[in-house]
Amino acid sequence: MKIAAIVQARVGSTRLPNKASAKIEDKTMLEHVIARLKTCGILEQIIVAVPDTKENETLLDVAKKNGAKGFAGSEENVLERFLGAAEKNNVDVIVRVGGDQPL
Repeated sequence: MKIAAIVQARVGSTRLPNKASAKIEDKTMLEHVIARLKTCGILEQIIVAVPDTKENETLLDVAKKNGAKGFAGSEENVLERFLGAAEKNNVDVIVRVGGDQPL
């Protein structure tokens, strides 16, 4: 069975815009999340799932730069976005992770 962490991230937030891109020391929150997930021995993949809008493309760049895969899907339907990311990457088990929760 293929186990993957799917990291939910977006730049559009009403309470704190661009929070996944906010810096903590020398890295963005998303970079910290990816780095921590890389230490987990059971994950075969890390996939950053973002809404399919132009403004979220920067997060896909961060994912690629940090050794994670990227997936852009439905902006309104998060479940559809997760399923699309899982299907595209042949994932059997999804570990859901927030891209703005580095701890």
